[in-house]
Amino acid sequence: MVTRTIEQIENRRITKAERARLKRVAALPDDRIDTSDIPELKDRAGWVRVHEHPEHPLHRVLSRLLSIRLPEPDIELAQRLAESKGAASQRISS
Repeated sequence: MVTRTIEQIENRRITKAERARLKRVAALPDDRIDTSDIPELKDRAGWVRVHEHPEHPLHRVLSRLLSIRLPEPDIELAQRLAESKGAASQRISS
């Protein structure tokens, strides 16, 4: 069994041989792929994509920068609200 760290997985490069094999497999029609050793699963209730699961080590929350203009009284209100909740005022949004 090979054990790798998250950094090793993220930074790993695919070899030419692996790339060629992936291209060959991708070109196969579905009916030519032998899936007899994989059990059939019909009930997919509760399934989530692994990388989207918050407890998965590769899970990342997508975020983007947002800049808005607010009147000064609203900024002061947001800062007071943030202080009362113990949060940074930049994180407060409505």
